[in-house]
Parts: sequence; structure tokens; C-alpha cells
Amino acid sequence: MAGLKKKPDWGRLVLAAVQAGLMVIWFRCISRFELYSVNGDRFNKFDGLYLICMALAVLGMAEGALRPRRLTRRESVVAGLAAGVYGLATVLANYPAFDQAPLEAALSLAGGFCVGWQIVGLGIRRLPLMVKPRGCSHPKRVFWGSFGVIWAVYLLYFFFAAYPGLFSRDSFSAVAQCVTGRYDNTSPFWHTMVVKLCLEAGGLLGLDMSGSVGIYAVLQSMAMAAAFAYVLVTLYQAGMPRWCLAPVAAVYGLAAYNIAYSVTLWKDIPFSLGALTMVTALYRILKGLGSSKRNAAVFTVGSLFFCLMRTNGLYACLVLTLVLVPSVRRLGKRLLVILCAVLAVGWLCNGPVLDALEVPDTDFVEALAIPFQQVTRVVAEGEAVSEADLALLEEIFDLEQVKALHDPLSVNNMKFEAFRRDRQDYLRENLGTYAGLWLRLGVQHPWTYLKAWVDETVGYWNAGYNYWIWPEPDLDAQRGAELGIVRPALENPVKEAFAGLFHVQQRLPLVAQPLFGIGFQVWILLLCMILCAVKGREEWYLGLPTLVILLGLWVGTPVFAEFRYAYPVFVTVPLVLPLTVFRAEKGVPKISGDIPGNAS
Repeated sequence: MAGLKKKPDWGRLVLAAVQAGLMVIWFRCISRFELYSVNGDRFNKFDGLYLICMALAVLGMAEGALRPRRLTRRESVVAGLAAGVYGLATVLANYPAFDQAPLEAALSLAGGFCVGWQIVGLGIRRLPLMVKPRGCSHPKRVFWGSFGVIWAVYLLYFFFAAYPGLFSRDSFSAVAQCVTGRYDNTSPFWHTMVVKLCLEAGGLLGLDMSGSVGIYAVLQSMAMAAAFAYVLVTLYQAGMPRWCLAPVAAVYGLAAYNIAYSVTLWKDIPFSLGALTMVTALYRILKGLGSSKRNAAVFTVGSLFFCLMRTNGLYACLVLTLVLVPSVRRLGKRLLVILCAVLAVGWLCNGPVLDALEVPDTDFVEALAIPFQQVTRVVAEGEAVSEADLALLEEIFDLEQVKALHDPLSVNNMKFEAFRRDRQDYLRENLGTYAGLWLRLGVQHPWTYLKAWVDETVGYWNAGYNYWIWPEPDLDAQRGAELGIVRPALENPVKEAFAGLFHVQQRLPLVAQPLFGIGFQVWILLLCMILCAVKGREEWYLGLPTLVILLGLWVGTPVFAEFRYAYPVFVTVPLVLPLTVFRAEKGVPKISGDIPGNAS
């Protein structure tokens, strides 16, 4: 009858209450536990990131109650799979807390599923947010303005706080190879050649070794500023809200890791820039932004750097090529021709050319991090192993060293201390026998294998761990001096200002946890890809190369959380996230100008 109040849907209310209770149990269980200790220092998980997930899940529940919209069958399947993976990941990451508490583990698994379901459901129902198209009449100003400001910040840091750059053991190894002329591919050969060109340029200019490596830092910082400006102008031309460009610019220009990495001599930086430039150009090609020829040229250069700076870039390009094949008619053949050409050049340069130059390949055991950790974890924990299998292990490992030095968080002790280095050829020749041993022990000790994998990879898929961000300015000063790289005394207000900026970012939870949490950034990237894919949006392609790199870390990382290994995620998310959240109502607005070198 008219005027009567509608009866409450008690079934929905009970279901919502159960979900809320399970989510509270989940958060309580995973936030109470400290898991990792490295060199005596406690590594707390970034619990604030779980709190952010809880807040989003509560928002999803509220939005679903106020504006109910059932997910389609396809959307429900995608949301369910993603939520299940998220719940399982959060429980596995904290397995010691649940080892003797199966009921808590089951409830937390269900709670994690509810959190994931609500977050993905919220994204499916509400995103993308449609924005009104607007004119983009000043792309050159956006590009040059953002490039100039970002590069100025990097140069200030370089000259006043980090001259002639930041270096680690890997950095000095690359410089030493250039000096001695004895090369290997542990530090990728083609990155070492870039370093050598800078050293030779410095020699021609009459600079000492410090000034010569400083050329590398200046050029890399310029390339970073240009790549980041390229992203910003692309977001501008794609119709993103102007106000959202400021936080993206702030992350690129003021995030401590971007500032420090701009002058750090590591292969991971140009590798990550190649990935970012490649996917940004890909988006411009997909959406028809600017000149197709010049977009293709930028895409080619970015792809080549991506393939040559680290060999796993080649695999990522191969996956992208295979995924784009069904769209060849719409995209045109040029993109696939470029990718095939890049793959061919990458294979030639990383294979036959290195063989012809007699450059030693990467250490064979580098690819065996996870199997090494798993079989040695069985020995270190005193699990039952047959005499025959122990004898096989004794052929390649010092088992006493295994028991004494096994570190769940890093394979380095097993590779460099316990592994018998003179037995590499023996291992290679008997790889089938040892693959059988690995499978046999896995069947006998599956829980030990799973724990070994979790501990070795957890930093790349759990919330995040603040571990090994960038080298300190005075790291290994003696090694630098041996190569002629000397850091002058730099004491000035600018250096102190940068130190204060870095300190604030790393110490303030609301800033540090989202910015520095590897796993958190990984989940953002995955969520963006899922939301775009389920909506049939091509933007999901943009995360694909980075996802392949992450898969490589999940199956072969040497350490549980190395920030620079995941750096492609940190430069890609500021591009992918706005393009996932926002979309111009009537496609890309008319562009009346373009960026330098990309005029229509």
C-alpha cells in the first residue's frame, strides 16, 4: 500500500554484516605480525597500506548499498578470481602468524576475499570517471615546462648533493669493465657500452674520471626528465583533468627515489625508462595522439632500450607482440613490424653479437634462485631427505654451510658461500638429474617449498617493505677511489634540503607507504589492468610489459624485496592510474598543437 515503508532486505544486511566481520578479522590478523628481520633490523609490513585497502573496501560496501548495481557474470568471475588471489596472497605473506591457527587462516582468507571483492567491484561499477573533453592547445608548453622543472631538480641534486653520481658495487663493476676492457654480461654489456661512451666523451673533453662518469649522470637525468615530461604531455593531450597532472608531476619530480635514481649508475634506470617510453608511445599510437610516424620512432627507441638494457625486456616485448597480433588489422602492420624488428635486433645483440665479441654470458646459477632456495630450505630445516638425494646435493653444495648460512630472504649465501662454484659445469651437464631431484623434494616437502618461495618473493607482491632503495653517497668510497672516482666534500643548504625531503618521505607513513611499497604499487598496476580489461579498454596493454618483468621476479629474484628490480612499476603506475580512473566523454579532444619532434 502507498505510504508504507519498504521492508528491509534482511538477507543483504546479514551478508553485509558477515563480510564486515570477516574483513575486520582479516585486518586484525595480518596487521599484528612482524615477519622479517634483516641484519638485526625489524622490517614491519606497511600496515597502513592494508588500512587503505580496508577503507576502499568499506567505500565499496557503502557504494553498493546506496547505488546497487549487480555485476554481470563476466564481471563477477573476474572480480572473484582477483579477490581470491588477493586474499590468498595476504594470508600466504603472513603464514607464520597462521601456522598453528588454521581457523584464523581460513577466516582471514575469507576476509581478504571480501576486501578484494569490494575493491574490484567498486572499480568496475564506478570507473572510469567521465570527464568533459577540452582543448589541448599548449602541448609544447606542457612538455618543455615539465621537462625544465624536473631536470632542474635533478641537476640541483647532482651538483650540490651527489656529484659525480651514486654508485654501488654493480656500478663500479661496469666502470671497471670499461677501464680494463674485459667485459661480461653480468652487468648488461650494452649498458656498459653506454657508460664507456660517456667515459670516452669525458676523456675527449679533458675531464677526469669523476667528471666523465658525471656525464653519464647528467645525460641520464636529462633522459628521465624527458621521459616523464612525455608522460605528462600525453596525459594532458588525452584529456585528463588538469588537476591530476600536478600529483603525477610531483611524483616524477620530487619522489626521493626518482631524484636519487636520476644520477645512479645502474642498468635498471635506462631499462625502466625504456619500458615507460615504449608504453607511453604505444598509448599515443592506440589513441592517435600526434604524428603516427614520430610516435612509431619514439616507440622504437624505447623498445630497443627496453630489450638491450636487461634481457628480460626481450621476453616482455615478445609477450606484447603476441598479445597485439589479433589487433593488427585495426592498429596497422607498422606496430607489429617494429616489434618484430626490435625482437630481431634484441636477439642478435644479446646472442650472436655477444658470442662473436666473446663476452661471457650471465652466471648460469643466476636463473636458479628459487630452486636453490627451495632445496636448501629442505636441508636447512632438517627435513627428511634420502641418502641418495643428499649425495647428489653434496656434489654441488657444502651442506654444512647450507645449514649454517641459509637466509630465507636472499639466495646470495647459497649462491656465493654454500654452492661449489667449480661445479657449475657439472650442474649444467646434469641439469636433468637435478631437475628430477628438485621435483622429487617438492613432492615430498610441498609446504617447505611454498614457504621458501613466499619468503624469497614476498616483497614483490605483498603490501610493501622498505628495503634497499638507493645507494648512499659514500658507499664503497675506497673502490671508487681505486677507479679514480672521487666525491668532493659537499656541505651546503641545498644538500641539507634534499636530505630533509628524503627523510620526510621515508618517515611519514601516509607518504612513504604508498610511494615506497613495492607490493602496493604492484597491486595498483594489477587492479588497473583488470579494470581496463573487463571494460574492454586498450589501456590494459600499458601494464603488460611491466607485468612480465614482475613475473620474472616472482620466479627468479635473488632477494625478497629489491626496489630497483621493481622500478618499472614505479614509473609506469603514474601513467596507467590516471588513464584507468578517467576517460574523456567523447574520445580524445582535438589537438591543436604537439610536442617537440612530434608535430602533426
